[in-house]
Amino acid sequence: MQKTIVTLPPDFKIEKGAHLSLLGSCFSSNFAKKFQQAGHFVQSNPFGVIFDPFSISQLLEFVVTKNSSPDLRIISREDLYFSWLANSTCYAFSEQELKDLLKNQIYEFRQVLEKSDYLFVTFGTAWVYEWIEGSFVVANCHKFPNNLFEKKLFCFQEIMDVWQNTLTQLIREFPKLQIVFTLSPVRHKKDGLIENSRSKALLLNTIHHLKEMFRGKVHYFASYELVMDELRDYAYFNKDGLHLNDIAVDYLWERFFSTHYSDENRKDILRYQQLIKSQRHSPLHPGSLQDKLFRDKLETELKHFKEVHPYFCYLEG
Repeated sequence: MQKTIVTLPPDFKIEKGAHLSLLGSCFSSNFAKKFQQAGHFVQSNPFGVIFDPFSISQLLEFVVTKNSSPDLRIISREDLYFSWLANSTCYAFSEQELKDLLKNQIYEFRQVLEKSDYLFVTFGTAWVYEWIEGSFVVANCHKFPNNLFEKKLFCFQEIMDVWQNTLTQLIREFPKLQIVFTLSPVRHKKDGLIENSRSKALLLNTIHHLKEMFRGKVHYFASYELVMDELRDYAYFNKDGLHLNDIAVDYLWERFFSTHYSDENRKDILRYQQLIKSQRHSPLHPGSLQDKLFRDKLETELKHFKEVHPYFCYLEG
């Protein structure tokens, strides 16, 4: 049987040591680790994992507009405070503490975007939950009762209108920023498999319309197609049959790495990774002559590499 191969257009190339920001589903967190291992300066999901395009857009709007008093939509449950705009990993023990935390994250992420060369946005689902009392979409239900929310699937034009505005603001505010969309290959089984297919199709259509509308500034990496067509086997998934395992993530990274980096950059990144791996190596006999010679040689090689390639993110340890 012939294997289906996805053609990836090399429409953008990432430079060594580029500053990268990532927002969206858990798949973006997987790629953030790969980018860090490749020596990039990376900021990933400062507001926690967020799945739907409306919630991601809302946060970016706060970042872009520099609103000093944003409506952070804070809610309490028992002794904890959450925001309807963020994941449950963003919490505090008082309303003011959470306000200060979120305002600081918004401010810091703006500073990050000012330095970023690329913003990766990963959509997970077009199904959203609307807080009935406030009539707005929430990024996370924070384990509140289901009857407080209305589940909705927004139409193509509604998502387009929101993201056309978001991208226009982003590009105006951060002129050097390139935006790369990905569609998470993780199926949202809780929505229903047919409903998940409707959602993914809607998001995919939206992404490609935005790519055409903002030609040269907006790109797409076909992670979804790679999984659906090249990795058609549950061997590439965790036990839940939904989330990708390390083998699948490694495969997607290799396809990305071979497409969106030049030969020279790949060579330098692989050498960087080799040096960092050696730096983190645990010797069998610490303090021995052999260990000392190894460390001295590595220190010399690493010093030389840093002098030639100062743009990598050199993390200690």
